[in-house]
Amino acid sequence: MSDDELFQTTRFTRSTVDELLSYVEDDLQRPTHRAHALPPDSQLLAALQFYASVSFQWIVGRSCRMSQPSVSIAVEAVTNSLNKLAPRYIRFPTDQPTVVANKLSFHAAAGFPNVLGAIDGTHIAIKAPSNHEEAFVNRKGVHTINVQAVCDNDMRILNLVAKWPGSSHVSFGIRAVCDACSRKDR
Repeated sequence: MSDDELFQTTRFTRSTVDELLSYVEDDLQRPTHRAHALPPDSQLLAALQFYASVSFQWIVGRSCRMSQPSVSIAVEAVTNSLNKLAPRYIRFPTDQPTVVANKLSFHAAAGFPNVLGAIDGTHIAIKAPSNHEEAFVNRKGVHTINVQAVCDNDMRILNLVAKWPGSSHVSFGIRAVCDACSRKDR
């Protein structure tokens, strides 16, 4: 796959994909005696393409020459591996120099004083869960999870909350971030 094709299908450069692979490769190794397991790079590329495309797993599988169940397994494995890494990279600033640097960065960019991060939310469509299905139906009638993110002025994610069902108001996530920040200030 050329560098352009890789970027178009995953939204990442080759060097970024290689770096991600170095982080998740050990988690994606599948020792098996029955058949040949999918190599870690194929699993990562399938998952990244799925994340980037907002498409169906079977469509991603066709372009990767993988079955839909294989894409599903790869997406789950890559997601779990990335989730294990998240605390290392997603951290709300608590030390004074980082707090001051974030505030200065926002002020320099837009004249906003005392801003630590920008917050936004979105609904991510999901398959209807078997338990409490009605709680995941958002105001548009779609099953979703309410996801909220906070980023700094350089668009680095500082906080991510992806646990509220689609029927929840966005203020649940905002309240959770404010509670977390006030606990750290104590």
